[in-house]
Amino acid sequence: DEHDGVIEAYPVEPFDFERLKEVCFICQPAAFFRRRAVESWGPLNPALQFSLDYEFWLRLAKNGAVFVHTPKVLAGSRFYPETKTLGAVLKVHADINDMLAETFGRVPDRWIFNYAHALAREKWRLSGKGPVFTPAVCLAACGASLRWNRTIPGSVWRTILSWLSRGFVKPPKGA
Repeated sequence: DEHDGVIEAYPVEPFDFERLKEVCFICQPAAFFRRRAVESWGPLNPALQFSLDYEFWLRLAKNGAVFVHTPKVLAGSRFYPETKTLGAVLKVHADINDMLAETFGRVPDRWIFNYAHALAREKWRLSGKGPVFTPAVCLAACGASLRWNRTIPGSVWRTILSWLSRGFVKPPKGA
């Protein structure tokens, strides 16, 4: 945090391309790559304000780059309300979803739900403990799925129905 207190470990994990589409588990300050990766597949895309590193990892992976996970902690990230990531969570998720839709033609359910949680909390100012939070997140997820995927797939409907039947929505880890 802004006072050097550790909030939590960055969720790094061994490389898996399908999993990377669902979760950005590469810690950008601890990532190293060869110049030939940039020469082969291009530099970071400056048009992406919040997801330029994530898009770069996905682009490299999509083109066959080899990733090696090192379990040793090499860097850390500072998080507090004024940082780019925490200061604009809704914009971050929209940028990621725009990028994923452009890159893969669809946005994975997890990112749809992450955006829905951010929308309910940031724009609609709802608390995760309030009685309207679950229906609001479900509504936001439907809108987000239609916005980025032009459909609401069965997997999204099943998740929504399971949340509504339990009466609450547990925020996804890292959202």
